This record gives sequence, structure tokens and C-alpha cells, in this order.
Amino acid sequence: MLSVIDDIRRTVRLPEGLIADEDRFLTRIATNLGERPPLDPDPAALLQTFGGPEPRPGTDDATYYLMWAQRLLAHPLPSNRQVPAPGLHGMLLDRLRRPLHALIRYYVDAQAARQEEIATWLVRAVTALATAEIEIERLRARVESLERASGSPSHDRT
Repeated sequence: MLSVIDDIRRTVRLPEGLIADEDRFLTRIATNLGERPPLDPDPAALLQTFGGPEPRPGTDDATYYLMWAQRLLAHPLPSNRQVPAPGLHGMLLDRLRRPLHALIRYYVDAQAARQEEIATWLVRAVTALATAEIEIERLRARVESLERASGSPSHDRT
């Protein structure tokens, strides 16, 4: 137990005086870690996101890239990201920057909205193509099973 506490102490660096009884706190962490089941050596469970498994590159690259494009479109960056400068000098500079920042946002936000619209339509198009490909494969398998059941010879339809 002592080596586990030392490992935790090296991993978690607590600021001096943050916790009154640091040893009791670290012992509690070590006890809680000891009660957990061992981790599965297969990292698939760790690579999942909320709502289902996340595909990894190499398994299905198109699905992976499409998923990330959808995530990026779902969470756009805020456009008003001007950080106020500290001090009196910074406040004076901010008074000058604010109108310029608003003017730049006027043009950049319009362009960003247009790019987001284009990306959204491209994601929809690729999603529709992927769905159609899945349906084509399902129908192809159904045709092959019907041909086998009927005994008719298979024709090359590619």
C-alpha cells in the first residue's frame, strides 16, 4: 500500500497546505483504486465516446473522418474571442481594438458561416453516399442469396 501511495504522490502533486491531512487523503485514493476492478488490456473500451463506440482510423477511415467533421460542425468556435488586456494601458488599447475587432468579425463571421454551410452540405452528401453504399451491399447480398436459393447462375453485375 505504501508504494501505491508513493506512486500517487509522484503522479498527483498537491500544492502545500491545500489538504489538511494529505496522508489520509492519499490513503483514501489508494483504497478506492484498490477496490476497482482491473482495467481491461483491450483499449477499445477506453476509446469509446458517450453514445457508442468511436471508430478508429484504419478500420473505416471515411466513417472516422465523417464523425469528426460532424463533431466540429456541432461545436463551432465562438467568434467574439477578444481578451481584455490588463492595466490602464491595456484598457486604452482595448478601446481602440474593439471597433476594429467588430469590423473584422463582420467580414470573417460571414465567411465562416458560409464555410460552415458548405461543410454541413458536404457532410450530408458523404453521409448519404455512405448510407447508399451500405444499402447497395445489403441488396447485393440479398440478390446473391436469392440466386443461390433459386439455382440460377450468378451474373457479373459490377
